[in-house]
Amino acid sequence: MLKVFFAIFLLIPLPVMAYHTETQTPYGITNTLNNDGSITVSWQESDGYEDNPPEYYIVYIGLTETADDKSVQTKFGFTEALSWQSYTFTAEYLYNELSVDNQKIYAKVKAFHNTNGTTSDYTPVQSVLYNYVFIPTTTTSSTTTTTLPKAEDVVEDGITTYLAWDKNGCEHPGNPLSYKEYLTAVESKEWFGYQNGDCKEPIVVPETTTTTTTTTTTIPPTEEELNFLETGIYETNKERADREEAERLEAEKEAEIKSNLENSDIDIPEEKVEEFVEIVKEVEEFVETLDVVEEVIDIPEVIIIEVEEEIIEEVIINETEVLPEVDKEILVEPVQEIIEEKPVEEYTEEDIEIVQEVVDNAISNVEELTEEQVEVVADVLQVSTEDVEIIAEAVKTDEVVAEAVEIFVEKSVQNADVENYTLADVVTEIQFENFIQNPIEVLINFDTIDLTTIGNDMTQDQKEKAQEVVVPVILTRIASMAAFIFRRS
Repeated sequence: MLKVFFAIFLLIPLPVMAYHTETQTPYGITNTLNNDGSITVSWQESDGYEDNPPEYYIVYIGLTETADDKSVQTKFGFTEALSWQSYTFTAEYLYNELSVDNQKIYAKVKAFHNTNGTTSDYTPVQSVLYNYVFIPTTTTSSTTTTTLPKAEDVVEDGITTYLAWDKNGCEHPGNPLSYKEYLTAVESKEWFGYQNGDCKEPIVVPETTTTTTTTTTTIPPTEEELNFLETGIYETNKERADREEAERLEAEKEAEIKSNLENSDIDIPEEKVEEFVEIVKEVEEFVETLDVVEEVIDIPEVIIIEVEEEIIEEVIINETEVLPEVDKEILVEPVQEIIEEKPVEEYTEEDIEIVQEVVDNAISNVEELTEEQVEVVADVLQVSTEDVEIIAEAVKTDEVVAEAVEIFVEKSVQNADVENYTLADVVTEIQFENFIQNPIEVLINFDTIDLTTIGNDMTQDQKEKAQEVVVPVILTRIASMAAFIFRRS
């Protein structure tokens, strides 16, 4: 088993860690010929796990595999673990120093730590075929000829870098330079390819100064800004005119409400007047929305209902004076036959009169009805049998319920397409129409309203319908008005 673990240990590649070596040899080296005839020698720095990181490097080049004809010491040392450094030999340098002519140029690199006197080994030697034809610059008293392209015509490759020196042998402060930067420096006539010298008087590169010219344009204020200065509201002239007109109409409406209040018999504390005005305005706005709803619902039967009410009341008076026993049979036979054999929308005028007459008589004499007769009446009115007696009691004191019973059959035929159309729907419509015709009178004539008993005399069906229609909203506002007027500080 121990041998197996040992074999696995040998097979698993482990990272090479150079910790505690003195100065590591650069990891990799490349030798590249550039388009301008220069060559760039690049190498990868160590991982930094060493006692004496390089303080500088020496790059060696030559025409033999030993690469020891010429050497250049860099001005930089170790910078970052595993990063790449490079040094470029210009075509002019190679021409002058090596006289290379379609030959291979060999290169190698070595790291140095002068402080502690340690060095690394040489990197492997890399070669590149130098087939570039270099034509040296010829200078005469009148003409200077150069083979270098213009900087403005050069497209950077983002990889190659170059070095430049001045006439005293001082390096350009921006070294290493891109190709375009190098050509720009050379075109200035102050920087050159490699120059020998002791660099006694380095050239100072002036910093570039950028001058920015600011033009100020005065823009006249907009109408929104002018209105804001006057009113404190950002708005166009049209928006301001509309707002001021609305405020004027609002003020006139408030004045009218207060005037009507002063001329009425309503006693409201002075500190509650403004609250009263707001409630009246709210109710009036609500009534305006109801007018729109009325047009959508399209129930143009207010006048007809009023005429029918007078006629039906006369019929009720005549029938209630004498109610022969034979009328009881009408409930069971003809009416039940009409209900069972015909859908509501097929009732004739004669059917409507028969059914309505029976319903009126039955409601007026509910205490004399048999259980079977109560069921027939409940079926006609679309209510429960328990609600028939409640309706009969309500007819005696509630004009709205009485009117609803008198016209229910006719309204039921007119609304045959309405699902679950019951007596509660007719009551709701009548209440709605009364409010639309004179909402202010409803608001003021509230003396007999007992808010604690509202709903006690309603059938279960009416209570459910009250949650689905607009009348409860109207009654809520009436109740709010009543509570407001009777409230005292």
